[in-house]
Amino acid sequence: MHIADGVLSEPVVATGIVVTGAITAYAVSKTKKEELPKMSLLTGVFFIASLFSLPLPGPTCVHPMLAAFLGILLGSKAVIPILVGLGLQAFLLQYGGISTLGINTLLVTLPAFVGAYLFHQSRNYLSTVLKRGAFSALVATVLVGVFLSFVMYFSDERYAEGFITGGGFVGLIEMILVTHLVLAVVVEAPVTGFALRYINHARPSLVSNKG
Repeated sequence: MHIADGVLSEPVVATGIVVTGAITAYAVSKTKKEELPKMSLLTGVFFIASLFSLPLPGPTCVHPMLAAFLGILLGSKAVIPILVGLGLQAFLLQYGGISTLGINTLLVTLPAFVGAYLFHQSRNYLSTVLKRGAFSALVATVLVGVFLSFVMYFSDERYAEGFITGGGFVGLIEMILVTHLVLAVVVEAPVTGFALRYINHARPSLVSNKG
C-alpha cells in the first residue's frame, strides 16, 4: 500500500485513480456532519499504525493497515481516512507515491469492505466479537497481499518470477503473499479482535454500525 511512483504501469495507475475517485465521491456523499469526529480520529489511527514497518526475514517488511477495523467501524466511508492518511504520508513524508495514491488506497479499501462484510455475516458462525474481528482482519490482510500481487503482476510479469514459476529464487510476489500472511496472523487479527471487543463493551453502537 506504499507503492512508489514509477513502479506500476500507466493503465494500472489510471485504473486506481478512477476507481478510488468513484468510491470516494460516493462515500463523501453519504457522510454526515456528525460522523466527522469519528472519521478524523480513525484517520489518525490509520496514519500512525501504517507508518510502522515490521521487518521480516529477507529484504522486505510489511506495514499494519487495520483495513478490517476501519471497514467495520466506518462501512463504505472507510475509503476516506485511508485516502487522507496515505495522501498525507505521500505528500509530507514521501511514504508511497503521488501517482500511485489511487491504487494504494484501493489496495486497502477493497479488503476493508470485505472484512466488514465478513464481520457482520459471520454473526451466526462465530460467537464473539473478538473472534469475528480477528477472522475478518485475517482475511482482509491476506486479501491486501493478494490484490497487491495482482497489481504487480499486471504491471510487469517479471514481478512473478520465483519458485512458483520455476525461477529458482523467491520472487517479489511470493514475498508479498508470505509477509502479508505473517502480518495477518501475528498483528492484524489479534489487534483488531481485541480492539473491537473493547469498543463493543464501551460503545456497542460503533461496532454494530454497518455504514
